[in-house]
Amino acid sequence: MFEKVQLPISLNQQQLFQNMKITPELNNYDVFVKTYESLWKKLPNLVQIEGVFKLWKNTFGKEIHEDLAHTSHLVYCLVTLGKDISDQCTAYFAERDYVSGMMIDSIADLLLFNASNNLYTLVCKEISEKRGYGLTRRYSPDDRTISIVHQKTILDVFKEDDLSIDIGITEGYMYNPLKTLGYVYGADRDLQMTGVDHDCRYCSNINCEMRKSFKKSV
Repeated sequence: MFEKVQLPISLNQQQLFQNMKITPELNNYDVFVKTYESLWKKLPNLVQIEGVFKLWKNTFGKEIHEDLAHTSHLVYCLVTLGKDISDQCTAYFAERDYVSGMMIDSIADLLLFNASNNLYTLVCKEISEKRGYGLTRRYSPDDRTISIVHQKTILDVFKEDDLSIDIGITEGYMYNPLKTLGYVYGADRDLQMTGVDHDCRYCSNINCEMRKSFKKSV
């Protein structure tokens, strides 16, 4: 099973400002607000949020993580914002518009995080509710327990399908476009749903501001 979907722009100003530690007490708070409003209007032309997921028989889950060794299937996922938002971020820094550059980079991170959550809702509906598979938590190459080389493992799974998403990978196993996530779930009809998607305790980015807001649900 292979499915490609368009995902909505999910962005909350309050959450973004919290992540960036922008508060009304700052002297240049009005500048941040105006920058946000300007960037918000540009977002529809800068992002095309796409996600794909694939239910596939488990042939090498153990190579990814020992916890995936015994599930009957794996669910491979990719989410991307496209390249335009990263190009715009680079352009802002080249123009020394550092406020816009930092904010649009933070916006992209939040959009990607929220898009992966939206894709999880669809995966649960299609894989769990309709087909009766329980899912493990998410296993992602940015987790401390999974090698970055599995960015390529995940991308390669989709190559035999008509992916129709322009995603490549560098020699250092980084996705291109940069604002792309790849990850995998274990799936089995004898498995109970964990109720947890992304578990921040396993993420290598220990300074991520989203850990603070998300860990309450973990």
